Amino acid sequence: AGAHLAGGFTRISAGLCFAIWPLVATYPTGAPRLGVAFEAALRDPLSARPEDWAKAQRIIALSRIEHQPMVEQYFPADAARVEYWEVGDLPVASPDAALEHMTCAVQELMAALVGEI
Repeated sequence: AGAHLAGGFTRISAGLCFAIWPLVATYPTGAPRLGVAFEAALRDPLSARPEDWAKAQRIIALSRIEHQPMVEQYFPADAARVEYWEVGDLPVASPDAALEHMTCAVQELMAALVGEI
């Protein structure tokens, strides 16, 4: 189950690591202005499954350096389908800088998707 977005799109967030890792307690301070309430939205991380990839029309990873090796290891047949946004993680970028980059990238994606309809 994913979050339903404007335009009939569905967002599913799952990671590439098959061992569940603890959530980091460093959150962007700019999140509340975007309407994100972490306390209500927190859940244990999910691992991406082959059926997720089979159903996905678009696959986005936030960092080629961090995620491409795992994509190629776990989903080699789909590696060419992945779009990398190059959003820095700690220590490369602060949570606020990463949030700003992700916000812009999502807005650009939504505009492109709406233009495809």
